Amino acid sequence: MSRTTGTFEFPANFEVKKQAPLDARLTTPLLSELTDSSLPFPYKGMVVAVTDDTTSSNNGLYQLTDADDTNINNWERVGAGAGTIDGSGTSGNMTLWDGISTITDSVITEADGVVSVNAPLSSVFNIALSSSLGEVALSAGHSATADDVLYISTGFDVKGSSTIYGDLSVIGDFTYIDSTVSVTSALSVINTGLGPAMYVEQAGVGETIAQFKDTEGGTITITDGANINMDGGIQSNSVNTATVSATGRVDGSNISTIENKVEGLYSYLINNFDTNQITTATSLTDFVNNYPKTGLDPGDVITLSAINTAYILGDNDGSTNSDWLEVNLKPNFLFYRGNMSDYATLDCVPLSSAKSSKYIIQVEDNTDGALFYGEINVVSDGTIAVATEYALNHTTVFPFVEFGAEVVNGRVCLSAIALESKNMTNFTFKGNRSNLFG
Repeated sequence: MSRTTGTFEFPANFEVKKQAPLDARLTTPLLSELTDSSLPFPYKGMVVAVTDDTTSSNNGLYQLTDADDTNINNWERVGAGAGTIDGSGTSGNMTLWDGISTITDSVITEADGVVSVNAPLSSVFNIALSSSLGEVALSAGHSATADDVLYISTGFDVKGSSTIYGDLSVIGDFTYIDSTVSVTSALSVINTGLGPAMYVEQAGVGETIAQFKDTEGGTITITDGANINMDGGIQSNSVNTATVSATGRVDGSNISTIENKVEGLYSYLINNFDTNQITTATSLTDFVNNYPKTGLDPGDVITLSAINTAYILGDNDGSTNSDWLEVNLKPNFLFYRGNMSDYATLDCVPLSSAKSSKYIIQVEDNTDGALFYGEINVVSDGTIAVATEYALNHTTVFPFVEFGAEVVNGRVCLSAIALESKNMTNFTFKGNRSNLFG
């Protein structure tokens, strides 16, 4: 389609003597006048300047792009599309200038807040800083950590010294090439997985594996061959953690604690059994905290009547639980009980083991020293049990204790009751048993 030529030809210029366009349609005060037929004979390609619209942003040069001048969308403001650049681009890709007014995709992409460089760093980055940087925060939300971190998937090298303000976490192997690591604060190693929590290996014959030094004095050295040398001693406030195991000889200049415990056990096992004291304490802790320990020496035994358990004093004065060692009662007594109530059980035998038993029992009244000694036979048919007393000897006019038996939950149980206004809580029972027939 060729250009339409004009009807009249003017062989000379016009010299306009008015401060207005030669064609009055080339300017109008209001934007609305572009579409309200104020401009006669509008034509496609017509250019009109809006000069005095009450909305200043409406002022400008407009070109009619279609024959219908009443549609404001057909009036394109000249300059509104200025800077429009041509080219192709992909959503999420950073743009790269491909010419003076054209763009294309670069190797940098962005998705979900993560910026990625899809090429080797050496080929896309060459940064030169002309001035020092202030406080710069560089972060990226990375789904693998759920934190704001800078994520580098293939590792990085740092040339020169670096300072980290905050925690440093290493997931994987940590390789330190040089020979010195300095930590200005406490070093803590906490392992929640498989052990060991710390592994130290030293190569070379005669080389020390590790050394721990107290600035105020004292050194622990783990030498070649895994030998331990130390200036101080091994101390513990708990019996459970004081155990030392060795496949060879253990030498020491201070083994008084061990000596006392050995002496106490010897006194308990060999010398005598008269040092046993019955106490009404309900537990060893109860005895240690609430009962007097005067007159007790290593080797003395206490029996907790509430649970019929004996402890020997192995060391010190008995004021801590670790001073006491639990032991079985001496073989000459099957039971050693005190602070009993009427009809309290002294001993039980499963019916599967025996249906008849013979007891030799001594009873002492601790208030006046009265003694009762006798032989008691117990027999059961599996439903009822009967206790029969024989050869009773006592220092009082009449016996002051009577025995009985019953079947309880498949067990034959021997019990006792005080007589003659006596009180069972004052009695000490010592006895043994022989099962006759099952």
